[in-house]
Amino acid sequence: MVAPNVVTISANPKEEGLHLQWRAYLLDNLRCEAEWIPRFGRAECVAFRRVFIPFVCRSPWGAISAAALPCLVNSIEFTVPRIEAVLRHWEALDTLKYVDFDERPISLAKFMSENFHGNVAMWVDQPTGDIRTDLATAIAEMRQASDDEIYRRLLKRLRDCVDIKTELQHREWLKSPGVIEAELEADKKANYEWYDWLTGGHHFEHGRFLSGLDRDYVPPVQ
Repeated sequence: MVAPNVVTISANPKEEGLHLQWRAYLLDNLRCEAEWIPRFGRAECVAFRRVFIPFVCRSPWGAISAAALPCLVNSIEFTVPRIEAVLRHWEALDTLKYVDFDERPISLAKFMSENFHGNVAMWVDQPTGDIRTDLATAIAEMRQASDDEIYRRLLKRLRDCVDIKTELQHREWLKSPGVIEAELEADKKANYEWYDWLTGGHHFEHGRFLSGLDRDYVPPVQ
């Protein structure tokens, strides 16, 4: 049994033996069903999310649910309104504690720091340490960034992540000139959507990108 002011983000409370009334993960169930039943294609999914995210973010529960679900797409277009909604509802959401995968109740500030640290690292040149302030700075920078600025920040962040993500097996190769650049260019040409997902700065997307590239490593012929 947990306190009534605790929100579960990703765990199923019945399976975990918890008694919670606010289940943020159910928002993704709704999104999946809404996209799956009519057999949406990619373009239709994007169009749906452009309506879905602003709609659910009108309320505090919708805002925190949307912020917590990286599968809603982490492009700048969809990251900005999700963060902005949490900032708008901060006072109401700050009265609660949040339970994610490790099942320990944490504050809103801690929750947002854990989920959006990559966004801050990519978009805030001089972080203050106050996640509320830093997230506001991050979305302001995202809004005004040119394509060249987005690419520059993304490339720098991915290079920094090579040293951070300990599970990567070929770090020196990943840091070699042109390796990350070539993969980014390939994504932009062959599957721009995948490139776009990287632009918001979410650590999940950057980890996915680097892990995939790491698996593709081919040793040089001796």
